[in-house]
Amino acid sequence: MIFYPKTELELYDICEKAHTIKVILHDKTVIEGTVYGFTSAVNNEPEIAEIDIELENGHLTGAFQDEIESIEVLEG
Repeated sequence: MIFYPKTELELYDICEKAHTIKVILHDKTVIEGTVYGFTSAVNNEPEIAEIDIELENGHLTGAFQDEIESIEVLEG
């Protein structure tokens, strides 16, 4: 299932329900891994919600809400 999160709440809901995801950024970068966490805009600098993803190699990466074009739930 593919989602196009436009709000912080939509991004949060995906993080709560999904386990493994593929994130496509606006610059066409693909990030695939396990949902590690979510940071709301009010608790983040620069006040943009962020999803944290654990990659297959164990490294962590993140994507700000305004960078995300789509999220495909691979397992969840």
